[in-house]
Parts: sequence; C-alpha cells; structure tokens
Amino acid sequence: MPRRELKHPHQVEDWLVELSPQLTQPGRMILIGSGALLWHAFQRGITEPLSENSMDEDPSRTRMRSPACATMR
Repeated sequence: MPRRELKHPHQVEDWLVELSPQLTQPGRMILIGSGALLWHAFQRGITEPLSENSMDEDPSRTRMRSPACATMR
C-alpha cells in the first residue's frame, strides 16, 4: 500500500482484510501516522478522507514528538 495514496479510512481496513488470509500465525502490528489515524477513523465509522495537506511535515514541531500509533491484535 503506497503511503502517499492513503486518504480514505477504509483503505487501511481493506488492506488488512486483504492481507489476513496470507497470515499463518497470530501476531501484532503497529500502525503509525496516517495509517493509524485512518484505521481509528474507520473503526469509529468516520468516512471523510484526510485533507490534501495532512501529510505535510510541520517544521515547527520537534523531532522527539511521538507519532500517532495504533496497536492491533
């Protein structure tokens, strides 16, 4: 899944559903950044896409800031 093409909440869920038949053992996955935000949005029924500039880096933020993340089981 190309990172720059993530825009709609359903995209992450669709990718996970597509990937799941290939998995042979239980595991964990950590989603970060827009992937995490979109997955959480989909889980809450939000369908609106990310804004066009949502992937732009804000130079005023510090490098030590932790990204949005989601842990899936």
